[in-house]
Amino acid sequence: VDLAKTLEDAIAHYKAGRLLECLQCCRIILKIDNGNPNILKLAGDLESQVGTPKQAEVFLSAAVELAPNDADAHYMLAGAQKEIGQIEDAVSSYQTALQINPDYIDAYNNLGMAQWSNGDFDAAEMTLGHLLERKPDHAQAYHNLSSVHERQRRVEDAVRAERQAIRHDPDNREFWKFLTFLYSQAPRMPGDDALMNDFRAILASDDLSIRPISIPAYELILSL
Repeated sequence: VDLAKTLEDAIAHYKAGRLLECLQCCRIILKIDNGNPNILKLAGDLESQVGTPKQAEVFLSAAVELAPNDADAHYMLAGAQKEIGQIEDAVSSYQTALQINPDYIDAYNNLGMAQWSNGDFDAAEMTLGHLLERKPDHAQAYHNLSSVHERQRRVEDAVRAERQAIRHDPDNREFWKFLTFLYSQAPRMPGDDALMNDFRAILASDDLSIRPISIPAYELILSL
């Protein structure tokens, strides 16, 4: 087998979106030379994309053994571990990625949600807080923090976090849907009935251009 040609074919397949063909090339390479962490990472990523996370975990575990200081390898391994239900292992792998690269924004976000999945809401809140200190306009992190607060039964804090998510991503339909749910759980306040009616109008529409649908609700959110 010509390894250089097989690698060239793998790259061409990947660029063309032919994931299975690319993965097959990676498997051929790894049968001959399983000491390349970059090929192992690529193979692991492809296995996850084609729906075989257990094999992804095998490749990515090998990658981190060969390249223990590669934050991306630990991050990718965590994703595979989470997919196969190894949440505690995923938490550990995300933490390792952050030890190597303390500014790894995606690792903070995914670590927070892994901790959320594991029922460790206080740790998830702390992790997402660290993320928002580094990137205060991260809408998804605010939404995830809102989900954490909702599970902690801190509905008003959840509402505040979801408002921030919408402030930074006002056209995200899921954020508005979750805020509507939170308002149904929160204590009633003056003006809430009108706001809830606006939300219902938004949710009943297929149009994601929220501002033209409900300008009063949009402006109210931005003023809070």
